[in-house]
Amino acid sequence: MRLLAVPLLIAFLLVSFPAQGAAQESQLPEISKVSIRGGGEIDHDEMKSVISEIVPSGTFLRRTYPEFDRFKVERNMEYLRQFLAGNGYYRSLVTWRPVYEKNKRRVAVEINIKLGKHVVVSEVRINVKGSLAPEQVALIREAVYGVPLKEGERFSVQRFKKAKGVVKNTLLEMGYASAVVNSKGEVRRKERRVEVIFSIEPGPPYVFGNIEIRTEDETLRNLVIENLTYRTGEPSSLSKLFESKRRLVALGYFESVSITSEIDARAAVISTVVTPVRRKTMTLQLGIGAGRVDKLRGRVKLINRHFLHLNRTLEISARASFASQGAAVSIQQTGFLGAKSNLSLLFDIRRDDFPSYEADFFIFSPEVRKDFSHGLFSVHFNPAAIRSEIKSQAGDTNLARGLQDIFLVTLMGGIDITATDNPVDPFNGFTMSADIEISPAFLGSDEEYVKTVFEAAGYFNPAGGIVFAKKFQLGFLSPFGQTSRDEVPPFTRLFAGGNKSMRGFPFQELGPLDSRGDPVGGNSLITGAFEVRFPIWRKIGGVAFLDYGNVFPKSFDYPFGDLRYAVGTGLRYKVAGIPIAVDFGYALNHDSRLKRYQFFLDVGHAF
Repeated sequence: MRLLAVPLLIAFLLVSFPAQGAAQESQLPEISKVSIRGGGEIDHDEMKSVISEIVPSGTFLRRTYPEFDRFKVERNMEYLRQFLAGNGYYRSLVTWRPVYEKNKRRVAVEINIKLGKHVVVSEVRINVKGSLAPEQVALIREAVYGVPLKEGERFSVQRFKKAKGVVKNTLLEMGYASAVVNSKGEVRRKERRVEVIFSIEPGPPYVFGNIEIRTEDETLRNLVIENLTYRTGEPSSLSKLFESKRRLVALGYFESVSITSEIDARAAVISTVVTPVRRKTMTLQLGIGAGRVDKLRGRVKLINRHFLHLNRTLEISARASFASQGAAVSIQQTGFLGAKSNLSLLFDIRRDDFPSYEADFFIFSPEVRKDFSHGLFSVHFNPAAIRSEIKSQAGDTNLARGLQDIFLVTLMGGIDITATDNPVDPFNGFTMSADIEISPAFLGSDEEYVKTVFEAAGYFNPAGGIVFAKKFQLGFLSPFGQTSRDEVPPFTRLFAGGNKSMRGFPFQELGPLDSRGDPVGGNSLITGAFEVRFPIWRKIGGVAFLDYGNVFPKSFDYPFGDLRYAVGTGLRYKVAGIPIAVDFGYALNHDSRLKRYQFFLDVGHAF
């Protein structure tokens, strides 16, 4: 029996081991990485999203590696070929090869792309069956060209589909709510050209009909009517509906606002229903942050949005940091001078401990602001009464008079122009502002001066996520009457340096310094910057910049030979669309009393 058991055991082992080896060989290796070579101007991340089935996903803490299946890889290569054809490359050559790791449990997929020549748009034809004026057809063509989809440009299916939507929206903006748009692209591969044809049946022009506001509050109803940008009987417009909703939401009184439309095709009338949902009356906000100057900062704010009146908001806040501590009460009322106008009253008590001075303040400042052209242009006037007690200030000279306790009444006003596509993270457009501040003795001011600051910034997006940005700032301060240059209060002087000004120098420390190295400020200022913003990976972006400028002691004095320059780079990480900024600046011609390099952490771009 024992002799029989031995051959049986050997036979069992011979049968078992090959089966185990076959089971191991049946397990497919994992794809560790997908790399793409070639592809020209086509974004690699966009191409990887097309073949996401074979691309590892997740974070470095929890990464998912797909199995390496040749049939699956080849299927995804076909997806990629179709994607490239949709971008105008009908003769692209897509090849791939696996690169195994030593243990053959992981494999990298290398994709090589030869795009070949793309097809171009040879003609954009707009055929109209109906009554559209020549200038309206010209507007439609201009909108299509802006996609861009125009003669001589590379053709892509994405742009073609987008152009059709643009044509439809342009007609809606003109009031043709029932317009029918058909599009066709005739591709001639041998000739590498595409003829794009849009056939339009505009139908009748529509007007706004009945406006229903669903609220029982009469005051709320009047507020909504006042902020609507359209009226019954006016030509219908898509942008007027969007602008009305934007204005109502911007008031801050509503949790949400919906505007729905009902189309009566027979009468060519669009009736609308506006449904506002009032926000909570009381809100408590808490905030905490950090910065180079104030180090750690915190804030608490109580907001009453219907303080004694629907249009009136009360804000009570307290804030504290290593650079400033204080409390403020603000009352704001919309519609003070008609639509798009605001009146605010500010009571502020605070202590500032800056490199240039340490002082206590009590400030009362009313402000009237009026917006024009849908918020593109605004003017403001905000006089102020300021009582300050200066504890200490930088400087090497003794003041002519005791200025430890200063009272000022200032008249301030200015204009603001904002023409950007995004107020927080602009890609295109420009901003401009000009402010003037006068402190005359006949209003009770202890010191007399006039101060003006002009600032402009521009943004240009040439392609992808790349943005070229530039900024320029010019300011002057001039004492008059019995006030000398040294008697101008330190908190009114011009300063530069820091993450929002000149990133090669610390906060306020670009310009005149006293014997201890503390900034004293000046009476003339010039700063500027050139910056390139570019995407790196997903929500992470980078910047490279050149900053320049200086602060000078004399009024209207700008010796350009004394300008300081700094270069640097930084990172941006977007949270809810708002960039968190980390910048490193290096001063090319620095002050020997200061460090040549600076680090900054902040919320938002430098400008």
